[in-house]
Amino acid sequence: MVDGYVTGANVFVDFNFNLQQDEGEPSAIFNADSSVYEFPMPHPDSTGTVPDSVSYVDFSAVEEFTLGCLWNRPRIAEVPAGAIDSSRGVVEEPYTMIYVPWTENNPGDKANITPFSTLLEAYIAEETEEIPEPISVADGCGQVAEGVAQDVSGRITELASDLAQYGYDPAALYEDFIAAEDDEARATAERVVDILTTVRSIQLMAEDEVGERVNQYVSRRMIPVVLSGDFETLEFDVSYQTISRPEDESFDVKDWWAYDAIILDDGQLVARDDGRSLELSMDNLKEHAEQYTEVTSFMARDFPVTDVNTELEERHSWIWRDGARGIGELWTRVMIGGALPGDSTVAPDVSVGRELSITAGAADGIYSGEDQRTMSYHSWNWNGDQIGEGTRTYVAINNPSNEWMDYDILTVYADRDLSTINEIYGDLLELPVGLSSVAELKSLLTLSDWFNIEKITSDRIFVYYVRLSEDTGEFVEYCTVHERTELGRTGEELERVDGSTALARCTELFSG
Repeated sequence: MVDGYVTGANVFVDFNFNLQQDEGEPSAIFNADSSVYEFPMPHPDSTGTVPDSVSYVDFSAVEEFTLGCLWNRPRIAEVPAGAIDSSRGVVEEPYTMIYVPWTENNPGDKANITPFSTLLEAYIAEETEEIPEPISVADGCGQVAEGVAQDVSGRITELASDLAQYGYDPAALYEDFIAAEDDEARATAERVVDILTTVRSIQLMAEDEVGERVNQYVSRRMIPVVLSGDFETLEFDVSYQTISRPEDESFDVKDWWAYDAIILDDGQLVARDDGRSLELSMDNLKEHAEQYTEVTSFMARDFPVTDVNTELEERHSWIWRDGARGIGELWTRVMIGGALPGDSTVAPDVSVGRELSITAGAADGIYSGEDQRTMSYHSWNWNGDQIGEGTRTYVAINNPSNEWMDYDILTVYADRDLSTINEIYGDLLELPVGLSSVAELKSLLTLSDWFNIEKITSDRIFVYYVRLSEDTGEFVEYCTVHERTELGRTGEELERVDGSTALARCTELFSG
């Protein structure tokens, strides 16, 4: 295990990809002579007996165990306060590091667990999210677990290709930079450990607050920034999610919260307004993230329409804009989505082929504070580093007199009645979408209602927007192009066309 070489850690193989040590996943034994954590297994000597003078680890809880399976599973190192780092001395705050297996860097005997390999953790979390049931330790070498291993490795291969295009060597994520005497990598690794220490502290605070274990997700978009080594202050996203649990006979429930673009300076949380150092606390994180979001989500276990999922969500978020912190989104939402029956346009890499939703609440409240009913219909895919790309039609009904799609979403959320949700889904299939539906969408708007149609690529955000002005009774419309930032949000405005020519310009841009 490499930061400096660390002694006093708990190192184990995570056979079932849940990023925690379960019964049957034994800890490694530290070899002080080689600074290596080992998993010695019993082997008979020449007489056919197993010496009892040697300490062994026991993998008998894992059915169909093989060394090949072990090599394709994560190795996790939990570093407690009091452990010794050969470069930095006594560890004062606990942190966790992970070796994420990758086929192209899959050692047959030893793996380096480093701050850099830990940055790949999110790929494990994402590949296990869609598994219907958690993997048991006994099945840790079974078909489902092996499928996760292959999917994780494939995602890292895609990332490696992307990194190579920017001149970064993906092997650097896995090397022993101490043995290589790479002082630059060691200095960068120390800064990464400061980040991991902070992230681990946040996770422990989150678990203490909710009273149960939570999954942690750190944005993988920080990987190229970290590999460049050109950072002291780092802005990144981190989110946490409770384990999904049964709520009633039809729904499971989970809680999720996220801190977007928190700022760390040498691992220290800093204020967004003036850059002063802050105590690490849940309140300070909430106050100084660019956006803080809390979500409670109910997921249906079954749905009467084939291949369509339903989710009921209550979301609150607070956002920084123009030097002020205000309400970003407050909503209760019914989301009904998936590949439409018979829809042959949904490619294998499309995460959500089509999703339809209705929202009741106040959106963008830092500016408007308006109550809204919204409908969206969108198609998304995800590229190798999980930056979403796709299109969306989004309609906001702000005028209480507009009765179009006027469902009582708060009651639907509270009752969680699937037959009612199925009726809503049938109505939503009639929703007009896309630039070809602009005339029809305009006819459905009343004063203060609006819609936009978006196209999002890896580096651009295109938006066609229409609002029926409450002041003039006329349509306000524009077409904009924005840069998409490294953290996936809207950056610099590159082009804007207002008025009657906006639709023609966006039609041209969307087709490009």
